[in-house]
Amino acid sequence: LFCTDTHSRKPSVMFSTFDRTRSFASERLDGNAAAIGAGMLSGFATACLSTPADWFKIRSQISLSSSFDTSTTSTLLSVLKREAETTGGKRRPLALIRAIYRGHLANLCREGVFTTVYLGMYDRARHALYASEGRHLKTVEVLVMSSL
Repeated sequence: LFCTDTHSRKPSVMFSTFDRTRSFASERLDGNAAAIGAGMLSGFATACLSTPADWFKIRSQISLSSSFDTSTTSTLLSVLKREAETTGGKRRPLALIRAIYRGHLANLCREGVFTTVYLGMYDRARHALYASEGRHLKTVEVLVMSSL
């Protein structure tokens, strides 16, 4: 079913996109530029995937006050039906997509800058610890650094 817990999904998208992009970009760019570009793309990917879930979560919280059926499927259907009515009454998927991503540019900018700074600091700390120890980092060490 549709998952509305975006906080548990964001780190997996953020870190996996960052690592893949960083390894690809590091072959073509210097270390800092690769980390900045990877952080920005990671923020964009996180924002693009979390925006629909956040939109649905907010719409479902609003509709819960007027509905007794709180299942995810019925809430999704009622929210989509209500949104279709406000976007012209017909089934217009493009209008619904526009409604879901309304205000998305601000979210992209916020998430892109935050993720660039956050993952830049994370990458520097990871490489500094790796260089000082001369070994690969353990999973526990990576988890501790990512939680700071």
